[in-house]
Amino acid sequence: MSKAIIEKYIQEVEKLAYRLLELVALSLGLEEKRVMVNSARERFSIPFFFFHAHYTEVKPLEELTNEENPPKYRPYNWGEFLVNRKGRNFEKKKVENIQIYHYKIA
Repeated sequence: MSKAIIEKYIQEVEKLAYRLLELVALSLGLEEKRVMVNSARERFSIPFFFFHAHYTEVKPLEELTNEENPPKYRPYNWGEFLVNRKGRNFEKKKVENIQIYHYKIA
């Protein structure tokens, strides 16, 4: 698969996800709310509706990385990430909750 095809697929999945959110909100009578952009930090989103198995290793497709285009994030175990995120119940602690940028390759 070419990178262009994968990028187009991702765009279409995002459109579908937003449309599903709109339909659910409409059916529940919810008003639209948007997240404010944080200009101080890069934002990275993962669609959670995929429900990966806990043993899944999340990493870029090998076909999309090479020496000129190396991975930007280290691979991570989805189950460990999810349990860490949800296990803290998103509470404010002295230590920051695990974030995807903790896996960013400098």
